[in-house]
Formats: sequence, structure tokens, C-alpha cells
Amino acid sequence: MEAIKDNLNDYQGTCLKDNKQTKIEKHIQKIPSYYCCNLDYAEDLQRGFIEKNLMPKVVVEESFQFKNIDFELVAIIYFQKMHYTLHLKGVSHPVFSSNRHYNWFYHDGMKSVLHNGTWEKGLLFENYPKFEFDFTIDELKPYILVYKITCDDYIQMN
Repeated sequence: MEAIKDNLNDYQGTCLKDNKQTKIEKHIQKIPSYYCCNLDYAEDLQRGFIEKNLMPKVVVEESFQFKNIDFELVAIIYFQKMHYTLHLKGVSHPVFSSNRHYNWFYHDGMKSVLHNGTWEKGLLFENYPKFEFDFTIDELKPYILVYKITCDDYIQMN
């Protein structure tokens, strides 16, 4: 999570005109509903372009706060075996769950499942995700993290 906070935080940059260090201040003008974090390494790791031993572990935080803004993880998108799967928090599905749930579900759109005697497209079932990944042994590797954003100061900031 420190990597995300570092990305959102102010930083130093080099001015292209005079080659001097310049402080870059980042301001969040409008609070978005969601923050998507793309973990660029995932596709290269899956294809064997990066050695697993160089990046053995990644820890994903379920929630964190940054500058009075709350981030809550609502989806982990994985890329493995050349297709995407995901863990999704809070789901409403007309066949599997008619009401909105606030639990974690796993979805694989390429697989089908037998439900109440009929085949349904897309495998969806309640399943709590892991938040610590060991790339040397884990098959699922997070590719995109989606955080829902809430802010007490939201009204004042807009």
C-alpha cells in the first residue's frame, strides 16, 4: 500500500528546461468514485519475462486512508493462463443471489457452472480472496486492484 500512497503523494521531478530538481505537488481536485491500480508486472510475470524470484511477494491492503480519503478494496482482477478472473466484493446476480451481498465472490467468465439443474454461463461463487501473494507458488496473481473511494470532506472538495 505504501507504493500506492507514494504514487498519490507529492514528489520531486527534474525540470526539462534547466535540469534542476522541482517539487511537484499533487492536489485531488475532485474525488472519483473508484481508484484503479494497475500492477504492470503481472502480464510479463505470467509470460515468464520476469523471474518470480525477483518479486516473490505482494501484500494488498483491504483498506487504507490517504489525506482524509478512505480507500476500500472492492475488486481484485487476476490475469493467468491468458485470461482474466476476479474477486468482487458486494455482488447482485439474478440467478445466484437476488439480493445485494457484501461478501466476496469469485468470477470466471470462461467457465460455466451447473446451478439448480441448468448450466449458467460464468462461474460465480462466494469466496474470500487472499491478500498476500507468493508469486513463486500462487497461481492467481493480482493484475488490477479497484478501490471504492469515500471522503468525509467530499462536499467541501466539490
